[in-house]
Amino acid sequence: MFNISPVQGLRQTREGRSFVSDMLHGEMTLMPRGVPSQWSWNSVCDRLDVIVSPDVLGDGSELDVVDRYAFRDSEIEAICRGLFREVSFNRAPERLRVESMLMKLAVLLQRHHSTASQAARIPPSSGLTRNQARRVLEYIEANLSSQLTLTELAGIAELSLHHFARMFKKTIGVPAHRYVLERRVERAKTMLRAARASLVDISLSVGFYSQSHFTSAFGHMVGATPTEFQRSSRNRRR
Repeated sequence: MFNISPVQGLRQTREGRSFVSDMLHGEMTLMPRGVPSQWSWNSVCDRLDVIVSPDVLGDGSELDVVDRYAFRDSEIEAICRGLFREVSFNRAPERLRVESMLMKLAVLLQRHHSTASQAARIPPSSGLTRNQARRVLEYIEANLSSQLTLTELAGIAELSLHHFARMFKKTIGVPAHRYVLERRVERAKTMLRAARASLVDISLSVGFYSQSHFTSAFGHMVGATPTEFQRSSRNRRR
């Protein structure tokens, strides 16, 4: 399970053990096959759930992943982001592309996060502390309509500009400006689906300085204009 939301309070029970924590953007959990579990979230969340077959590698071996909760792996994160974009934004995801990404994911799981791996350990943590990351992500989410600055965000984390910029990218996986842009586009998509505001109102309410800036950024990230996205969303509801 790969978390795409900003900060989500997650409670999970596995085989009698309970885990309760804030799941940060880009963090993931990993579960071996056959492990019963119960999940509860404190709010609606965006996440990617991937189920990988034990014989996915097709070489006679079986993939048995280790049990992990709230960890990071930059290589797996990149694949999960690509998978999420492919299955979320394309009406007809390209099967060959999806299968290729799943195969890369399986190889990484086998190599670094399986019972057969010599490197089956939690990747070393370096970057923002969980508390710093939670404060910054919650602040961004609450102030998307404002013109956020790196100085402002670094102040929330109580770090220097340079140190914050480097540690944010190491922790979240993308630079701060990219993360803010992604969240603005996601908020805009929610508003476009609701169809209760004009493009001008939406663009200003999510922090873009003009409708043209909004349309350009949205099209670059989503592959469709806001109007096209809105029309497609309406057609799916019919």
